[in-house]
Order: sequence, then C-alpha cells, then structure tokens
Amino acid sequence: MNQQKSLPNKLLTNAVVGMAATIIYLVSRLLLTPFVLNYLTLAEFGLWSMCFVVLSYISMGAFGVNNTYIRYTARFRAEKRDIEISKLLSTGITGMLIFCAVFFIALYLFMPLILRSFNVGEDMASTATIMILGTTAIFSLDLTLGGFRSVVEGLQEIALVKKIYTAAALVEIAAIVIFISQGSGVVGMLYAYIVRIVLDTGICIVFARKLIPTLRFSLKLINREHIRVLFIFGGKVQVLGAIAIFLSAFDRMVISAVIGLSAAGMFEVGRKFPFTSKSVSGAAIAPFLPAAADLEGSLVQDSPPSIMDRSGSYFRIVMLALCTALIPMGWTSEARIAWPSLPWITALIAGGSAVFFLLKLKNNFAGNDRIAEDISSRLYIGGIRHINLINVTLFAFLAAVARPLIKAWVGEGYGDAVLVTVFLAAGYMVQQSTGPVTLIFRGINRCGRELEYQLIQLVLALIWIPAGTIMFGLKGTAGAIAVTAVAAAGFLFWRSNYTFRVSFKEYALQTLVPLIIPLTIAVGIYTLTLLIPFQNRGTAALQVVLYGVLYMIFLVPLTWKLVLTREEKGHALDLIPFFKRGGETC
Repeated sequence: MNQQKSLPNKLLTNAVVGMAATIIYLVSRLLLTPFVLNYLTLAEFGLWSMCFVVLSYISMGAFGVNNTYIRYTARFRAEKRDIEISKLLSTGITGMLIFCAVFFIALYLFMPLILRSFNVGEDMASTATIMILGTTAIFSLDLTLGGFRSVVEGLQEIALVKKIYTAAALVEIAAIVIFISQGSGVVGMLYAYIVRIVLDTGICIVFARKLIPTLRFSLKLINREHIRVLFIFGGKVQVLGAIAIFLSAFDRMVISAVIGLSAAGMFEVGRKFPFTSKSVSGAAIAPFLPAAADLEGSLVQDSPPSIMDRSGSYFRIVMLALCTALIPMGWTSEARIAWPSLPWITALIAGGSAVFFLLKLKNNFAGNDRIAEDISSRLYIGGIRHINLINVTLFAFLAAVARPLIKAWVGEGYGDAVLVTVFLAAGYMVQQSTGPVTLIFRGINRCGRELEYQLIQLVLALIWIPAGTIMFGLKGTAGAIAVTAVAAAGFLFWRSNYTFRVSFKEYALQTLVPLIIPLTIAVGIYTLTLLIPFQNRGTAALQVVLYGVLYMIFLVPLTWKLVLTREEKGHALDLIPFFKRGGETC
C-alpha cells in the first residue's frame, strides 16, 4: 500500500526534475552558441553538427536495447530476481560492444566516401576524420556502458539520472569554454564531449552498483534467454526509434551533401530555437503513455488482421505517400520548360492515385479497428487539445519574433537562419501535436499505428527534402520539413479519428478553434516587429523581451476567459499552491 502511495510522488518528482534538467541544458546550450561562433567558422560549426548526424545512425542500434533494460530491470527488481538484471546487463553490454566495434571499423574503412558525401574539402579532411572517429569512439563507450544508466532508470531513479546528466553537461560547457578559448578549435568540442561522457557514465555505474550491490558484468552470465529479450522484444521499439532518428538527421545530411558545411552551420543556428521549444513541449507529452496503459484501452476488430492484411495496408499507405509526394514535382523549372503542361498532368495523375489509395484505406478504417472505452477517446481528444495550446503558445511566438531573436542571439549575417526558424517552428508545432496520439497507441500496445504515421513521414521526407534543398536552398529544406510534418500529422489524425470514434466537427471544435486566439496575437506581434526597427543586438533583445511580456498579457486572460472550460480552470488552479479549489470565482 505504501508503495502504491509513493509511486505518484516518484512519477511527479521524476517529471519535474526531468523538465528542469531539460530547460537548464537547453538554455545553457543556447547561451553557449554565440560564444562558440566567435571562435569557430560556420564550416567548423557545421562539422560538429555533422558528427552527430553520424552518431544518430549508430544510436539506432541501441534504442530498443535501452528501453528493454529499463522495462526488465523494473520487472526483475519487483520479482526480487536481481541476478537476472546482471544477466541482462552482461548480455546487452557484450552485444553492444560487438555492434559498436563493427560500426567503428566500417566507419573507418568508408571514411573517404563519407567525407566526399558530406562535401568536406581537403583543407578540413584531416580534422573531420579526427572529429568523426573521435566522437564515434566515445559515443560507443556511452552506448556500451550506458546500460548501467538504464538500469538506474529502471529502478525508477530517473530524477537521479537527470541530475547526473545535468551536472556532467554543465562540466562539459565549462570545458568547451576553456578548450576553445585556449585555441584548440573545433577539436576542443570533442575534448569537452569526452569529459561529459566519461563523467556521466562513470557516476551512473557507481550509483547502479550502490542501488544493486550484487550487480556485476561477467561473460559467464550471458544467456540465450536474455539475447531473445534484448533483440526480439525490443524490435518494435527499435524500428520506430530508427525511423525517427533517421528523419531527425536526414535534413542535415542532405544540406551538407548538396550545399556544404557552411549551410549546415547556418541551418543549425536557425534550428536551435525551434528544437529547444520542441524539447520543452515534449516534456508535457510523456505522461500519456502510462495514462493510456492504465486505462487498458482495447481495439474492437471484426477479425484479427492477417500478415497479408497488414502488409496490404502498409503497401497502400506507402503508395498514398508516394503519390502525394509526386503531386508538386512537376512544377520544377526544368520540367515546366521541357513540357509546360507537365505540372498539371503530374498533379492530376498523382492526385487521383492518392485519392484512390486514400479511399481504399478509409474502407478499412471505417468498419474496423475501434477503441472500446469512451474514456480512451476522451484522453485522445483532450490530449491533442492541451498539447496544441502549449505548442501554439511556444511556436507561434517563436515564429513571430524570429527576426529580432536571431539578431539578438548571434548578430548580423544570419538572415537565412530566420526563415529556417519560422518554417521549423511551424512544422514542429504540428508535429508535436501527434505526440499524445502515438503514445496512447503505444500504451494500448498498438505500435503499428505509429509505424503507419512514420511511413508517411519517411516517404514524403525522402522526396520533398532533397527536392526542396536542390531547388530553393536552406529555405527549401526547412519548408519541406514543415510541409512533410503537416501532411503526415494530417494522415495520423484522420486515421485516429476513426479509431477513437471522433467526428471531424468535434475534433475541430475541441483542438483547432482554441488556437485562433494565440495565432491572432502572434500575427499582431509579428506586425510590430516589421513596424518597429531594431538597430543592434541590445535593442533586438529588449524587443524580444517586451514582445514576450505583451504576448502573455493578451494571451493569458483571453485564453482563460474564452477557451478554457470550468474543469480546465480548476485543474490550472490546482497547479498553483496558493489557490484552493474552494475559492472558485471563475
């Protein structure tokens, strides 16, 4: 009974500390970037970003493994089988060591090809080789021994892990300042990264051994059962994570290959604030997974779909995405010159084919695959409503003040980064709204719905992002990311409304109409940025602060009066200790 009472407190503590750690880390990185750009060229800054594109691919091999560590550590500890945790850890560490070694050797052998693919010049080839191999080596150490960190998380000590991570990240920032100011260049970023990983991993190992005194690594503990647990059970999560990681890195890979490292650095500058806001809003999404699992929502199906039925659905989804992606492709300048009628012919054929596959999918969704519990449907529509309000509040303001914000942050010469910020803010605003939906599906063990969404996003991104980059440069990349996010999210909501038995009218009234107020205020703020000039970084920073205050002065009372329901107001007041529910005057 005491354990049940303490669990909500543990969850709340982990959530609060996790959000605080995320904010501290992101703010510190934002403040660090202008300092770094004073010592590094855009090409060097782009090289550092490119290193993490490479790391994103090796991290695909560990996504499902880490989730398996966390789940089964909690399970084995509850069953008082600590020896199984050691077996799982020993099996996982050995497997990850082999995987990382193979990846590193392959990376070393293909390094010349990788440098050419990322458009790295001969003058930076040696530095790029050191940076890529160095970051991969230390990241491999983190992947291999990071199992100890996941064990600590599995013991519900997530707050402890976040504190360790934040402390190590702050030490890394201090190390970056020291190394770069002493003239080490971009290699100083690598040295500081090594300091963080060693510190973070080492402290987690110490605490894991402290929490489980019998925890140990031994080759003798490797067994077939835990190999199956790690690499078969984690397969579903692995596939979803791999697609997500690929999509998050694909844009920078295309920019580096098509335009160059300087453009990648400019894109990184424009991406920083939208990505920061994305991480902050993401902290509000995580609770939907356990909430959906607790509700034990289940799907009502006429009959369980066969493998052929599932394969057919996935094929139609891929074809729908492919036809949709081809609709605007005839409008390229080369195509219009070669055949003026081609854009309309392409749009007609591709659009008609997309409608055909959409109707095929609609027939499957309408008579099948429905959520049984009404409470799950309320969680679905309420989750989208609340996360939309959070997202629009953050991203609409960010897009409105992008010009003075970039000027205040990094100074002159970053005009292209402003458009990147605006487009990514719009794309992330829509993309983040899908978070509650995908986590609810995970919670009721329907990961296939998230896979459908990711397939749409993947196909569109593979076509639109390279095409946008080639035709329009950086703004084309950012615009393609935004349009891809909107199209994929639209499919997910259309598909999910059938599953949760929500009409389009209810969906629009509950989740879209409330967004009119923050969007209207943001448009007003943007108009002010055009009318009131800013001469230097100081006045630009002052304007951003004043616009933020003005934005909230209008947003908070209007949202409270016109948008929030009585129940939502009560929940909001409960978050403020000073107010009590007894004094409802609203």
